[in-house]
Amino acid sequence: MRLQNVALLVLLGAAGTMAFGYVIGSSNLGIMGYPSFESKTSKPNKPYSKDEWAANQYRSDVERYVRESKDYIEAAENDIKRIKEEQSKAVDAANAVVREYNSYIRYGY
Repeated sequence: MRLQNVALLVLLGAAGTMAFGYVIGSSNLGIMGYPSFESKTSKPNKPYSKDEWAANQYRSDVERYVRESKDYIEAAENDIKRIKEEQSKAVDAANAVVREYNSYIRYGY
């Protein structure tokens, strides 16, 4: 098998694994895959009445929903950073192996 094919297989294999980096912050990653926002919270429902209590409750529910969406988005950004870190590590590791191989072929060590 040619070296380019081996390096490609290493990179594809690394991209398909679940990895955890050292990004500080929350995460949405779970064992069963990436959860949707809808699976993590409930959408507020419009009240049936227009009384003050119902309006205040609805406003509170909307504020909670927006706050939870911001938390979800922040955690998703952290997950993207973790994934990119692990991709970078895989590329660096594959490049190091290729450099070592090329040095061996060219110079015998």
